[in-house]
Amino acid sequence: MSTARASTTITIERLEKSYADPEKARKGDVHYIIKNIDLVIKGGEFFILLGPSGCGKSTLLNIIAGFVAKSGGRLRLGNKEIDRPGRDRAVVFQQADSSLFPWLTVRENVEFGLKMRKMPKPERREISDRFIRLVGLAGHENKFPRELSGGMKQRVQLARVLANDPDILLMDEPFGALDAMTRRTMQHELSQIWRETGKTVIFVTHDIQEAILLGQRIAIMSAGPNARITDIYDVPFLSPRSGIARVHRVAAASPAAFRGRDGRGAATMSILKRKWVTLPLLWVLILIVWQSGAWAYGPEIIPSPLATWNGAKELIADGTLLQYIGISFYRVLVGWSLGSLLAIPIGLIVGRVAAIRLFAEPVLNFIRFIPPIAFITLFLVWFGIGEKSKIALIMYATLFIVVINTMTGVLSVEEDKIRSARSMGASEWQILLYVVIPSTVPYMFTGVRLAMGTSFMAIIGAEMIASNEGVGFLIWNSRLFFRTDWIFVGLISLGLMGFLTDRLTAWIGRKTLNRYGIVSTGPARR
Repeated sequence: MSTARASTTITIERLEKSYADPEKARKGDVHYIIKNIDLVIKGGEFFILLGPSGCGKSTLLNIIAGFVAKSGGRLRLGNKEIDRPGRDRAVVFQQADSSLFPWLTVRENVEFGLKMRKMPKPERREISDRFIRLVGLAGHENKFPRELSGGMKQRVQLARVLANDPDILLMDEPFGALDAMTRRTMQHELSQIWRETGKTVIFVTHDIQEAILLGQRIAIMSAGPNARITDIYDVPFLSPRSGIARVHRVAAASPAAFRGRDGRGAATMSILKRKWVTLPLLWVLILIVWQSGAWAYGPEIIPSPLATWNGAKELIADGTLLQYIGISFYRVLVGWSLGSLLAIPIGLIVGRVAAIRLFAEPVLNFIRFIPPIAFITLFLVWFGIGEKSKIALIMYATLFIVVINTMTGVLSVEEDKIRSARSMGASEWQILLYVVIPSTVPYMFTGVRLAMGTSFMAIIGAEMIASNEGVGFLIWNSRLFFRTDWIFVGLISLGLMGFLTDRLTAWIGRKTLNRYGIVSTGPARR
């Protein structure tokens, strides 16, 4: 192990953390999570924080990481005060899924901190290769986190923080969610990596056996509130501890014992086969019900499928139907695209800036309940009877759905993802660009798809009231000629336009945004 450096020594003096509102604080009613913590953790040491759940271990670790502000006392790394996250302290979180970036591959996750430092790609590749091999993930470089087991995800976390070359590794029960055998294997690998790299490790656990297996010194924390360190013990055993090595050898010798089998393939094929049987039957049933309605009420009320088909051929023959479909589709596409492009940055800003959100959120929630159709008269006054008013109406119909979905996505970004980026040296702009926006892509995409349906509703209303062309005009004008078959043709055309547009949008999303979680064009299959 490398020689401990004074600059990596962590000194904690009378550290405390409290939570109280200002009014209670003035009355002296302060709730302390931790109080009067005094510690010196030497550079290169494997230090354990051991205590019961809820005693403040993670709070203390988050203060050292710079994620949480202390309420009192002093905290130094070498001679430097710790008051914010820094690249010198990297965190391995308990839940890998909450901190890894699922839209990045194993290699891209490992290289994240290096990319934030604008390191050239060849250098990033060399470093990532080294640490991917070190944690035993060679051959898995191009997999996404969703394709990995829990233990492999924790290895990616470990490789990512090591590649960023921090002085301190802060580990918050990183193996707590793993099964017993995987946990023992990971403990062995961590111990080996610590000996090879000489990094300072501060490891939080409530498992006494884990503490003894890994640590050089163990600090015992009392139960909270007002938790403090009651004792510090030196572990009088040499590393590596034989218990870890023995379990690791058993796991390595019997990998087949831990492999599961997936028997879902046959069931999935059976479902797909049944689908292609039931779907035609469903359409046959719809046609039967439709025809029955035509017989019961007459063609003036409900035209038969054959009469509707003949009406469609008539409209196609004179070019009316295709012309009106093209006009309506053009209006929807332009208004929907412009509305989405305007809404996404607004949603990002509102979701990311609390001061703006405080003002904008109630305004958005007030206006969004006013349906687009209610604005037709005003839009005609403001923009005239031409195309501008209709495109503006569709933009309005699109705007609020996409803004609110995007804002919700921003607010749903897991805090551990942002914290891990900060601990790897990412600036706030880089966090927005490389963490917040990619995390929000599924919400944006869902908002855009939902807005497509609202756009069709808006344009049909506008074409019925203030247009002499388009599918809405066809449906509305057909009443004058008592042509219910034309009305049905318009309705079916709308359904097909919306369905095909949505399918195409979903397909494009699946092909281009798969890494962001856009994986299906339809409902989930079981």
